[in-house]
Amino acid sequence: MSKITKLTKLSFVLIAMFASTAISYGMKAQDVPIPTKTQELILSSDYEGKTLYVTFEVDVDGQPINVVVISPVDEETEKKIVSSISSWEFVPKHQDGVPVKTRVRLPIVVTSS
Repeated sequence: MSKITKLTKLSFVLIAMFASTAISYGMKAQDVPIPTKTQELILSSDYEGKTLYVTFEVDVDGQPINVVVISPVDEETEKKIVSSISSWEFVPKHQDGVPVKTRVRLPIVVTSS
């Protein structure tokens, strides 16, 4: 039986990634989608130490849509990642005070906890 890797701090990684992007470009919080609800993701230890990339859009209601794993992973891992991210919720990006759909490219660094 293989070890299982837990990404218990995934929400912190996501928040840090969005925050660092916003700060580096001089943006304010409303300029990027901000996660408000995430879900723990459990992956095989085969991915430990790797960075997996996912793209998706955050719609005007803060829901992730069109989630695609762009890193090479097996089918089971892809389903887990898509299912987990699809359940997340965001405060959407705002432009001129109006929520707008935003495309996101998310690096997921797989670490053991």
